[in-house]
Amino acid sequence: MLLAAQRGPDPAHSVGLDALAALRAGRRAAARRHVDWIDALYRVYIAGLGGLGAIVALSALLPSDPLDDRQLALVAEHGPGAIGVVVSLGLWAALRSGGRGGPLALEPAMVAHELGSPLPRPLVLRSPALRLIRFWAFAGACGGVIVGLSARQLPIDLAEATGTAAVAGAAVGTVAALCGLGASGHRWSIRRANLVGGALTATAVVAVAVPDLLVMSPPVVLGAALLTSLPGTVDPVGSPEAIASVVAAVGAVVALAVWALRGLGGLSVEAARRRAGLVDQLRFAVTLQDVRTVVLVRRALTQEAPRTRPAFGVPAWGWLPPPVRRGLRGLARAPLGRWGQLVAAGVVAGLAMAAAWHGAVAVLVVAVVALHFAALDATDALAQEVDHPVRWASLGGLPGNVLLWHLPVAALPMLATYAVATGTAALLVPTDVVTALAPMLVLPVVAASITSGALSAALGAPDHARMALLGPDLMGAAMMARMVLPFALVATAVAPVVTAGHDAAALDTLRVSNLLAYSLFACGFALLFLRSRAPQRS
Repeated sequence: MLLAAQRGPDPAHSVGLDALAALRAGRRAAARRHVDWIDALYRVYIAGLGGLGAIVALSALLPSDPLDDRQLALVAEHGPGAIGVVVSLGLWAALRSGGRGGPLALEPAMVAHELGSPLPRPLVLRSPALRLIRFWAFAGACGGVIVGLSARQLPIDLAEATGTAAVAGAAVGTVAALCGLGASGHRWSIRRANLVGGALTATAVVAVAVPDLLVMSPPVVLGAALLTSLPGTVDPVGSPEAIASVVAAVGAVVALAVWALRGLGGLSVEAARRRAGLVDQLRFAVTLQDVRTVVLVRRALTQEAPRTRPAFGVPAWGWLPPPVRRGLRGLARAPLGRWGQLVAAGVVAGLAMAAAWHGAVAVLVVAVVALHFAALDATDALAQEVDHPVRWASLGGLPGNVLLWHLPVAALPMLATYAVATGTAALLVPTDVVTALAPMLVLPVVAASITSGALSAALGAPDHARMALLGPDLMGAAMMARMVLPFALVATAVAPVVTAGHDAAALDTLRVSNLLAYSLFACGFALLFLRSRAPQRS
């Protein structure tokens, strides 16, 4: 059907195609009439200026000292595999999205009218699918440019590295979009998506351990392409092996595109309708900066459900406060996917903190974000307490005391996340450094993380009516402070890592412990705020 559409539309559908084009043109015109162009241009200007400033500031924090021969050999040997692991994880996420009816996020009107029309479904979905592929290709290219600009320690031309990384990033974005579209159109189940994505990730992990098997992992081919200009690589640019790899990769992408586009007609209308409504709710929640609603809608998109049978039994100890017992029962029924997210956050945080100790200070931002998002899952019981303000407000005394009772239970999954981060960092950092810093960081990092998650849940959506009284200038600053405060709290516990020094034999642990005291003080003030917090929702 799709091949016939590519040769030319069926004359019987010409009237329908004209009506479809007119319908979409009218919808775009109606959307443009409600756009304040001055405000939109101002937002684009602010976003572009802020993004450019963030890139320049973060790139200035990255190390620029050239790597020695031993480090270059390690990058040439294990770099393609490490990049391949990241690529395979992205493809795995795309396949899982396709198994749940994504990655297309259609408008409700399109699902109701266009997919229900007598037109062939591939013709209706072709334009949204191409827009999705273009968007992810552009996003991948932007990410590749950032990665290329960060390769100042490698003995390669920076312009060449940036261009190669941009092309590779666009290829990764295109392949991810095609994987999601193909899994959705061919009605893959979550089990099949996990099987294929796990197999790709496993091949990349094997390639890291056994560099001689790089060609056995498709995601690693892109990692090797990024490092072809690096001295010591197996296949330099222009060699027959490199040309054969490029030809094979292009052929694989073309075959993947044919497979994905031929399956567009198999998209589930029910899944598209459900996803359209949830995406609208997600956009609205993001606009209001309501973190709790964003978390709940994301779980609905991923079809996350609690376990029907608890993973472990919770003793009926009467001396435990009710919030603690409810939190333990919640942990027992937490789905396996949530624990997987905590493990993934720990791995990312450990790698980022290890890179920061080696000198890449800007990578600490990744560790802060990973720990904060892990804390949002760890503090789920506290967030559910906030979601029921009637019960919360009926308690005697300060209602905020109930929130504090949830924090010890939230510390348990965060301790597991910290243990994973410590083990991951030990792969890249000397053992003496890990054993010296890990015990010092455990209390501040766990306390700051769960406090940041509790703040995000307790603050809820901002009261725009009250903030409007501050005036436009102060209102913008207050909104920014609400968004940045939880991340800044985690940063106070993570940042002292870079002050220990890069010499394993001369760690400045005294300076680290002195700085960690500020993090504990910040957590104390945040806990006082939570203790006085009253229900805000009705």
